[in-house]
Amino acid sequence: MRSYNQNNIGIIIQARMGSKRLPKKVMKKIAGKEMILRIIERVKKCKSFKKIIIAIPKTEENNILYQFLKKHNVLLHRGSENNLLKRYYLAAKKFKIQFIIRLPADNPFPDSNEIDRLTKFYFKNLNKRRLNLYSTNLQPFKNSGYIDGVGAEIFSINMLEKLLNNKKIVKSYEHISLNFVNFKKQKEENKKYFKVKCPKAPRKISYPKIKLDVNCKQDLSYARNIYKNLIQKKIKFNTEDVIKYLKNENKLS
Repeated sequence: MRSYNQNNIGIIIQARMGSKRLPKKVMKKIAGKEMILRIIERVKKCKSFKKIIIAIPKTEENNILYQFLKKHNVLLHRGSENNLLKRYYLAAKKFKIQFIIRLPADNPFPDSNEIDRLTKFYFKNLNKRRLNLYSTNLQPFKNSGYIDGVGAEIFSINMLEKLLNNKKIVKSYEHISLNFVNFKKQKEENKKYFKVKCPKAPRKISYPKIKLDVNCKQDLSYARNIYKNLIQKKIKFNTEDVIKYLKNENKLS
């Protein structure tokens, strides 16, 4: 990663108040703090980048989230609610980011070690002339072994430009990752334009059946319980601590 300045790399966290299954989930409290703040405090431990950007929709519903986040030390961008490609692209342009680490705001367990591992892997495998590589450890892909909810995704702004400007590419505007991979079918998408390479999870945290993202009330309760039990013992708990706790509680199949 020597060829790249940390200032050209940033994490963009997509957040919004609207959610069909669990409305206003980013503001739900986990161990006494809003979920979005729990995420921010964990990604601040990453060493591979300096800029933390929250990208939220420019809608009346999200004004309360915008005002709340203004009080905290993060960079903010407001953009399209449904065109996530454009929201990310304009956020990256605004803060002069060339390489984007993407994280959804419903993942309260991001592991700074694994995000840094992903970033190091990405730049080791990047073709500097093409800048068309996508890598992820956000959820399991092709036997990577990763837990759903501890990692992130990384790609270049050049790839977003290509998606937005090339009419020949079949694209998803709402789900950025679907332009590169299909997690359900475990296959790559738009292989003519983009390359996909993903790191393998370290054996000690290779539990792909574990799901730690929050989509419904049951997921939120699950996350709250883990935090409640771990944060008392370890302020800076990591994925290994989560796995150890789940094993002790017989919550691993």
